Amino acid sequence: MSGSTSLNLNEPTLRAGIAAMLQLKGAHIQPEQVFAAFTGERRGVIPNFFSHSAFQLLEHMRLALADQLEYCINPEYGQTLVWPDDYWPKNPVPKEGEWEKAVGGYNALIEKFTDLALRADLTVPVPKAEKTDHTILRGILLMCDHNAYHLGQMVLVGKATGVKFPGV
Repeated sequence: MSGSTSLNLNEPTLRAGIAAMLQLKGAHIQPEQVFAAFTGERRGVIPNFFSHSAFQLLEHMRLALADQLEYCINPEYGQTLVWPDDYWPKNPVPKEGEWEKAVGGYNALIEKFTDLALRADLTVPVPKAEKTDHTILRGILLMCDHNAYHLGQMVLVGKATGVKFPGV
Protein backbone atom coordinates (compact mmCIF):
# COMPACT_ATOMS: atom_id res chain seq x y z
CA MET A 1 0.00 0.00 0.00
CA SER A 2 1.55 3.26 -1.00
CA GLY A 3 1.08 6.65 0.59
CA SER A 4 -0.69 7.32 3.81
CA THR A 5 -4.27 8.02 4.55
CA SER A 6 -5.29 9.94 7.61
CA LEU A 7 -8.56 9.17 9.26
CA ASN A 8 -10.75 12.15 10.10
CA LEU A 9 -12.56 11.17 13.28
CA ASN A 10 -14.92 14.09 12.85
CA GLU A 11 -16.05 13.06 9.34
CA PRO A 12 -19.90 12.98 9.12
CA THR A 13 -20.18 9.36 7.94
CA LEU A 14 -18.06 8.16 10.86
CA ARG A 15 -20.07 10.31 13.26
CA ALA A 16 -23.31 8.76 11.94
CA GLY A 17 -21.88 5.28 12.45
CA ILE A 18 -20.88 6.11 16.01
CA ALA A 19 -24.35 7.52 16.68
CA ALA A 20 -25.90 4.28 15.38
CA MET A 21 -23.61 2.29 17.69
CA LEU A 22 -24.76 4.36 20.66
CA GLN A 23 -28.35 3.59 19.80
CA LEU A 24 -27.37 -0.09 19.41
CA LYS A 25 -28.71 -0.11 15.87
CA GLY A 26 -27.46 -3.11 13.99
CA ALA A 27 -27.41 -6.83 14.04
CA HIS A 28 -29.12 -7.43 17.36
CA ILE A 29 -32.32 -6.75 19.25
CA GLN A 30 -33.05 -3.08 19.91
CA PRO A 31 -33.04 -1.71 23.48
CA GLU A 32 -36.66 -0.53 23.21
CA GLN A 33 -37.70 -4.09 22.27
CA VAL A 34 -35.89 -5.50 25.29
CA PHE A 35 -37.31 -2.89 27.68
CA ALA A 36 -40.86 -3.35 26.36
CA ALA A 37 -40.70 -7.15 26.67
CA PHE A 38 -40.20 -6.97 30.43
CA THR A 39 -43.51 -6.57 32.18
CA GLY A 40 -44.69 -6.80 35.76
CA GLU A 41 -42.80 -8.95 38.21
CA ARG A 42 -40.29 -10.23 35.64
CA ARG A 43 -38.51 -6.88 35.83
CA GLY A 44 -37.34 -7.66 39.36
CA VAL A 45 -36.56 -11.39 39.20
CA ILE A 46 -32.97 -12.58 39.61
CA PRO A 47 -32.94 -16.04 37.99
CA ASN A 48 -30.76 -18.86 39.29
CA PHE A 49 -27.11 -18.44 38.27
CA PHE A 50 -27.57 -14.72 37.55
CA SER A 51 -26.40 -11.79 39.67
CA HIS A 52 -28.89 -9.09 38.74
CA SER A 53 -32.50 -8.49 37.75
CA ALA A 54 -33.47 -6.75 34.52
CA PHE A 55 -34.24 -3.62 36.53
CA GLN A 56 -30.80 -3.62 38.15
CA LEU A 57 -29.14 -4.02 34.73
CA LEU A 58 -31.20 -1.23 33.19
CA GLU A 59 -30.60 1.14 36.09
CA HIS A 60 -26.88 0.27 36.07
CA MET A 61 -26.70 1.23 32.38
CA ARG A 62 -28.49 4.50 33.13
CA LEU A 63 -26.21 5.34 36.06
CA ALA A 64 -23.07 4.59 34.05
CA LEU A 65 -24.33 6.67 31.11
CA ALA A 66 -25.07 9.64 33.38
CA ASP A 67 -21.67 9.46 35.05
CA GLN A 68 -19.75 9.03 31.79
CA LEU A 69 -21.63 11.89 30.13
CA GLU A 70 -20.70 14.20 33.02
CA TYR A 71 -17.09 13.02 32.78
CA CYS A 72 -17.06 13.76 29.04
CA ILE A 73 -18.57 17.25 29.13
CA ASN A 74 -18.34 18.82 32.58
CA PRO A 75 -15.14 20.75 33.35
CA GLU A 76 -16.19 20.65 37.03
CA TYR A 77 -16.69 16.87 37.06
CA GLY A 78 -15.89 15.24 40.34
CA GLN A 79 -16.47 11.54 40.76
CA THR A 80 -19.26 11.22 43.29
CA LEU A 81 -20.20 7.59 42.65
CA VAL A 82 -18.18 4.86 44.34
CA TRP A 83 -17.50 1.70 42.35
CA PRO A 84 -19.23 -0.73 42.44
CA ASP A 85 -21.80 0.07 45.11
CA ASP A 86 -23.19 3.30 43.69
CA TYR A 87 -23.45 1.95 40.14
CA TRP A 88 -25.82 -0.90 41.02
CA PRO A 89 -29.22 -0.48 42.66
CA LYS A 90 -29.55 -2.57 45.82
CA ASN A 91 -33.18 -3.53 45.31
CA PRO A 92 -33.77 -5.91 42.38
CA VAL A 93 -37.45 -5.01 42.21
CA PRO A 94 -38.42 -1.60 40.83
CA LYS A 95 -40.84 0.46 42.89
CA GLU A 96 -43.89 2.00 41.26
CA GLY A 97 -42.74 4.09 38.27
CA GLU A 98 -39.03 3.26 38.62
CA TRP A 99 -38.89 1.06 35.51
CA GLU A 100 -40.43 3.77 33.34
CA LYS A 101 -38.14 6.39 34.89
CA ALA A 102 -35.07 4.22 34.19
CA VAL A 103 -36.14 3.61 30.57
CA GLY A 104 -36.81 7.32 30.05
CA GLY A 105 -33.50 8.27 31.65
CA TYR A 106 -31.60 5.74 29.56
CA ASN A 107 -33.22 7.03 26.35
CA ALA A 108 -32.58 10.69 27.23
CA LEU A 109 -28.92 9.98 27.98
CA ILE A 110 -28.49 8.06 24.72
CA GLU A 111 -29.90 11.11 22.91
CA LYS A 112 -27.40 13.38 24.68
CA PHE A 113 -24.52 11.07 23.81
CA THR A 114 -25.78 10.88 20.21
CA ASP A 115 -25.82 14.67 20.00
CA LEU A 116 -22.27 14.69 21.39
CA ALA A 117 -21.18 12.14 18.77
CA LEU A 118 -22.67 14.22 15.98
CA ARG A 119 -21.44 17.65 17.10
CA ALA A 120 -18.43 17.55 19.44
CA ASP A 121 -14.78 17.30 18.47
CA LEU A 122 -14.30 13.61 19.17
CA THR A 123 -10.53 13.87 19.38
CA VAL A 124 -10.19 16.26 22.31
CA PRO A 125 -9.50 14.95 25.79
CA VAL A 126 -12.41 15.21 28.20
CA PRO A 127 -12.18 18.32 30.42
CA LYS A 128 -11.06 16.56 33.62
CA ALA A 129 -8.97 13.84 31.96
CA GLU A 130 -5.69 12.98 33.60
CA LYS A 131 -4.70 11.00 30.51
CA THR A 132 -4.75 12.45 27.00
CA ASP A 133 -6.25 9.24 25.60
CA HIS A 134 -9.45 9.91 27.55
CA THR A 135 -11.20 11.58 24.64
CA ILE A 136 -14.87 12.13 23.97
CA LEU A 137 -14.64 9.34 21.39
CA ARG A 138 -13.27 6.97 24.02
CA GLY A 139 -16.14 7.82 26.38
CA ILE A 140 -18.71 7.25 23.68
CA LEU A 141 -17.22 3.92 22.57
CA LEU A 142 -16.96 2.81 26.19
CA MET A 143 -20.70 3.36 26.57
CA CYS A 144 -21.45 1.56 23.28
CA ASP A 145 -19.57 -1.50 24.52
CA HIS A 146 -20.98 -1.28 28.05
CA ASN A 147 -24.59 -1.02 26.93
CA ALA A 148 -24.36 -3.79 24.33
CA TYR A 149 -22.90 -6.10 26.98
CA HIS A 150 -25.57 -5.39 29.57
CA LEU A 151 -28.41 -5.40 27.04
CA GLY A 152 -27.30 -8.94 26.15
CA GLN A 153 -27.40 -9.82 29.84
CA MET A 154 -30.94 -8.44 30.03
CA VAL A 155 -31.99 -10.73 27.20
CA LEU A 156 -30.50 -13.73 28.99
CA VAL A 157 -32.20 -12.77 32.28
CA GLY A 158 -35.44 -12.38 30.34
CA LYS A 159 -35.13 -15.76 28.65
CA ALA A 160 -34.43 -17.36 32.03
CA THR A 161 -37.65 -15.83 33.41
CA GLY A 162 -39.86 -16.65 30.42
CA VAL A 163 -39.83 -13.28 28.65
CA LYS A 164 -40.51 -13.56 24.92
CA PHE A 165 -38.43 -11.31 22.69
CA PRO A 166 -39.21 -10.63 19.04
CA GLY A 167 -36.79 -12.44 16.73
CA VAL A 168 -34.70 -13.94 19.52
